[in-house]
Amino acid sequence: MALERVLVANRGEIAARVFRTLKETGRTSIAVYATADRGAAWTKLADQAHHLPGENAAQTYLNGEAILQLAKETKSQAIHPGYGFLSEDPAFAQAVQAAGIVWLGPSPAAIRALGDKAKARQLAQSLSVGTIPGTNQPVQTWQEIFDFGDEAGYPILLKDPAGGGGRGIRELANADQVRQLAQDFGVDLTANPQAIIAPTSPLATSFLEKRLVGARHIETQCLRDQSGNFWLASTRDCSVQRRNQKLIEEAPAKLLNRTYSQLAQWSAALFAAVDYVGAGTCEFLVDENQNAYFLEVNPRLQVEHTVTEAITGQDLVQLQLAIAEGGSLTDYVDLKAPTCGHAIQLRITSEDPAKGLLPTGGTITSLAWPAGPGIRVDAALAGGETIPTAFDSLIAKLIISAPTRKGAISRCQRALAELQIGGVANSASLYQELLADPDFQNETTQKLPGQEAAGAQAESLPAHCFLLHTRWLENTHLLASWRTERGLSVTIGASNQVNTTSGATTATNASALAAASDTIPTASQASPANEKTWVNLDLEIDGRAHRLTLCAEQIAKILPGTLAPSLSAIGVNSPAPVAQPMRRSRKSTALAKASDNPNEICAPMQATLMRLPVREGQQVKAGDLVAVIEAMKMEQPLTAPRDGQIAKLPVAVGQSVATGQVIVTLAPEENRAK
Repeated sequence: MALERVLVANRGEIAARVFRTLKETGRTSIAVYATADRGAAWTKLADQAHHLPGENAAQTYLNGEAILQLAKETKSQAIHPGYGFLSEDPAFAQAVQAAGIVWLGPSPAAIRALGDKAKARQLAQSLSVGTIPGTNQPVQTWQEIFDFGDEAGYPILLKDPAGGGGRGIRELANADQVRQLAQDFGVDLTANPQAIIAPTSPLATSFLEKRLVGARHIETQCLRDQSGNFWLASTRDCSVQRRNQKLIEEAPAKLLNRTYSQLAQWSAALFAAVDYVGAGTCEFLVDENQNAYFLEVNPRLQVEHTVTEAITGQDLVQLQLAIAEGGSLTDYVDLKAPTCGHAIQLRITSEDPAKGLLPTGGTITSLAWPAGPGIRVDAALAGGETIPTAFDSLIAKLIISAPTRKGAISRCQRALAELQIGGVANSASLYQELLADPDFQNETTQKLPGQEAAGAQAESLPAHCFLLHTRWLENTHLLASWRTERGLSVTIGASNQVNTTSGATTATNASALAAASDTIPTASQASPANEKTWVNLDLEIDGRAHRLTLCAEQIAKILPGTLAPSLSAIGVNSPAPVAQPMRRSRKSTALAKASDNPNEICAPMQATLMRLPVREGQQVKAGDLVAVIEAMKMEQPLTAPRDGQIAKLPVAVGQSVATGQVIVTLAPEENRAK
């Protein structure tokens, strides 16, 4: 069956990337967007865009019921989940299929078998795929963690089987850190050494693995069609990470032939075992002796699929569509064709290197992407847009390719020099330093660049892997916390709510705007001789986004002054210009000043409170964990600034907090319990 109408159940750069392939292949693309994404550049790449009411992920991009209802209403024949959100939710995939809509991913059964890391580990063992020393069942007592550490040797990892994107992994370097973790969860192992892990604890489903020091993180990008044809498109090296989250991805990975053959054999066996159909990634660790160990399978398209496309010349989304339509891989690719050249992907995020890569957000005041041979930019934002703090911090991906790795690194450096993102602190400067390091260039890095100069304690690191350090100069582009009022909202009739994001000030003359539909010519009505200035007006009517191309001069006559700032920017004078109001941006996420009250522990950014391991009246010491917040999918621990007693906990777990909002209050020092 030909898939002509495809809804993309995602946002940002991955949605934009899928829309482009749908456009190239002549299919109708349908976007869904949260309120915070209204008017975003990526929504305008779709043929249709529909509003998902809500501000956060749970209300919007994780709301499978609402997305499925929109898919039915728009007569979508397929749903592409992208990555993250609902892409690995077997219940949603099953609901999509039950509604008679094609799910552009593996079957729900395959997602269940591979999406749980502990179950995937057991499957790998049943296929004689090498696995890291670890446990196959959830840990039940703290003593089990101690015993495993003593047997396997520290460091060890406590892993959430449902975690993804580097989340849900806790590294424990020694027994003392196990005791500290227990204390963070309110368990005193001194008083109760045989304490169990509570069934309601976030650790209740976790399993253990040995951390392999010195291993590289290697992936295989795989595709399998409905006839069982399997293609290992490329390998990737994703070893440059921070907090278990990938920073730099490269393709292909540097492997011995025997190691490559082993990874190919294991990947094919894993896909065949669950009758996997579609695109997916198998992840492994490869040690310094080229011994490989299974990590997990990601049953979806990966963020870094782009570097595979760069060295194979294939569009992986187009192959996903072809496979879903019943096509054979052999009709599209040479399953034995070698890759060509080397590619590197850099994730540009709204995280500030000067503040430990703290998520920032903000409004983009200026934007210029690099260009030239071998440079691809997957972005979803435009200048003037505000980065929603409720979602991922990814601004864009730079995908750089060249005939050699050395050439790709040089091209990356040139691309970063051309990149300009004003108004938002971002991670570009981090990559400049990483790429310039001689050890990275030679693939021999063993420790942090500049570590000795920074006076830090020497630390051995995995080969080709870095830790973030704090010797960063302040970003030259400060957050623009003041910006102009944007957006026009008027009501026409009794039921139609119209919102626009044309850059205009607030309009109150709704009747004049309604009359405009009868008096303003559109671009399609204009004759070649009619030399007018045309502007795009983006509107949302009853939850659906529309773009009108209108005559600017006529708008200026009908709504004098309303569009003055926008029209003057393109050289059109409005009869009655008005001053454009300024306001403090509600989206500004400049870090809060330290509270004037030394007893208050505040949120450094807009976030969600994830965990409170303390209680009112509890004594804490300086450095003790008192709260964990999450912003843009990044967890941020908050610690006690001094010894003291917890006086108040005004925020409940799960609630949103604003920048500078008090999360924990300590009792004044003179009132501390003796």
